[in-house]
Amino acid sequence: MFFLFSSGGHEPGRVRHNPDGPGEMGKGVVIPPDKESERNEMFKINQFNLMASDMISVNRSLPDVRMDG
Repeated sequence: MFFLFSSGGHEPGRVRHNPDGPGEMGKGVVIPPDKESERNEMFKINQFNLMASDMISVNRSLPDVRMDG
């Protein structure tokens, strides 16, 4: 989910990161039951879960899975 700054000393139109958004830190995206038919139609067209993809921030954080050492 994106939030746009509109005032408060920030640049207008700059995207702010939502640390609790869908897909943040690799957590799953839950599609609400009332959106299932729309999700299925979008999947038929694109052959991937476009609805979930649209819900995930481009600027999300992912866990660091590198081994120590």
